[in-house]
Amino acid sequence: MIRLLVAAFIPFVVMAQVADSKPTSRGTHVDGAAVSAVNDPAAQALFAKASATQIKGESAFEVRDFQADLEATIYEKDKDTGEQAARSAHLTQFFRFNATSRPSYRSDRFEPLTKKQVTKGFDGNSHWMKLGREPARELIGREDQEDRRSTTNEVNRTTDMLSCLVLRNLMVEGATYHTLGSLVLTPGGKSVRAQGILLRRPKGGLIEIWVVGDDASLVALRRSSDEGSKELLVMSQHRPLVVGSHTISMPYVIESFDGDRLILEARASSTTAIKVNSGIEDAVFSLPR
Repeated sequence: MIRLLVAAFIPFVVMAQVADSKPTSRGTHVDGAAVSAVNDPAAQALFAKASATQIKGESAFEVRDFQADLEATIYEKDKDTGEQAARSAHLTQFFRFNATSRPSYRSDRFEPLTKKQVTKGFDGNSHWMKLGREPARELIGREDQEDRRSTTNEVNRTTDMLSCLVLRNLMVEGATYHTLGSLVLTPGGKSVRAQGILLRRPKGGLIEIWVVGDDASLVALRRSSDEGSKELLVMSQHRPLVVGSHTISMPYVIESFDGDRLILEARASSTTAIKVNSGIEDAVFSLPR
């Protein structure tokens, strides 16, 4: 089951160790305006171990595109009561990195209870949406601002998550590593104590990951959403996914938390529901004519 979580990264203060930390029920947030260049060798070694556990294969590897068929539960506050309400949906997501533009993205969502079908797309430059059997239309007006923002957040979230599928690609020259505190998580309903690592890259900002076990398996990623709130993506039910000559440890369950509030659970619909580098064509992301 993939319970989906969310991402974009967090301003922290880190000296040789983390400073000005604020404990929460889901771990420690580090707030501040700068990160020291002082490196923690222990954190760097743990990050390297996590990257070695995550992918097998000696040659270079990059995620070019991603597709997932998911069974999801979306949690939102009721506008009248303020209480958490849940609704189920089937989601099919397509994502592709582009050389000369922003990533392309498409999401097809069907809600069985209401029979509502919504497709949103972004071709790297322009947004579009299709509701049920209505013709697809480009999202260019002021009234479309919320839909554009929502899709942009999904693009950023997926970008962050996929970037962390191959941690070794983040270990660039000039990066520094810092130890965060421990954090109790419940991936797949099992309580574990995870160790946090903060990675600071010369370009590309800050990345906060959480690992468990002797092999330092990646179980969580913390990011800042486009609205500025903190999001935690908790990953579980990892399975080996063969992509060419490489084998990736792929989470088949992701939970997304906004602070302490669960906002999304997503589960792979089958063992073949996730595809990486399958060669998604331009037409998938283009406005249907």
